[in-house]
This record gives sequence, C-alpha cells and structure tokens, in this order.
Amino acid sequence: MLGTLAVAMVALFGGCSNPVLVNYSGVRCPPVNTAHVSVAAPTNATLLGTSDFVTSVVPGNTEIIRAAERVGADIVQWDRAYLRQDVTLLRQSLVGDGVAPSGTGELAVEQSGEWYRVHARFWRSNALGGFPPTPAPAPAPTQAPTEAPGETPAAAPSDAL
Repeated sequence: MLGTLAVAMVALFGGCSNPVLVNYSGVRCPPVNTAHVSVAAPTNATLLGTSDFVTSVVPGNTEIIRAAERVGADIVQWDRAYLRQDVTLLRQSLVGDGVAPSGTGELAVEQSGEWYRVHARFWRSNALGGFPPTPAPAPAPTQAPTEAPGETPAAAPSDAL
C-alpha cells in the first residue's frame, strides 16, 4: 500500500512530464546532443519556438536544456518573473483520519505558494541545418471581374417561378 502511494506521489509531484516541452510552441528539428543557455540573443541562428507558462515550481537549467535538445535547439534563452504569492486557509477534519478517532473538530492549515511566469526561447544554429522545409506561399486569391464604371451589374437569377 505504501509503495503504491509513493509511486503515485512521485508521479503527481515529481513531474513525469517536462512543463517546458508541454508548453512548447514552434517547429521541431532533428534533436541535438548538446545545448547551452545563452544570455544574449544569438547571431547566425534561427528561432524555432517558445515556451511560456505560469508555475509554482520553476524548472532549472537541466530541464530547459533537455527540452531544447529534444526540439532540436542548441541555444536556449530563458527567464522567470515573480508574479505573486497566494495564501489559502484549509480546514481539515480531525474525525476519521486517525488523528482524533474519539474526538470531533477541525484543524485550520495555512497553505501558501509562489507563482512565476517562465518564458524560454529556442534557437538552432544555422550551421546545423536540418530545418523543416518552408511552406510555399499561398497563391493570391483571384478576384471576380468588376463592372466598368457606369455599368449596371447583371441581375441575379430569381428563385421565383
């Protein structure tokens, strides 16, 4: 029973998925073996995409770099911004939880959490190549011929019999 509970807790709180990848928006290229964090916008590189989300658990460089490698970026810039702190008062029953089997009542528990906005930008060096093909531009829409000035447009067919 405790083993199952421990596995469930790890899955729930341990983060089986990388929030940086879950919130990624952009193109993907062949994965790279190594990526690094850059402070300045790189030159001779193409922006592949971004990841932007709000969280109470800020990812570290390791998660950010792993996400970059998986989307094919060898350079990543990222930052976090403090948003706010929430404080919630929870009421927990003391009956039936084994805490006070013969008593009744509630226990007030204060829970707080800090929230951050995380924004990451993923770049791929142009020298690496492997970019997805750029789609051809859509053809320009054709316009129906217009009447010459002073002409009356043709009457639309009538539905009446």
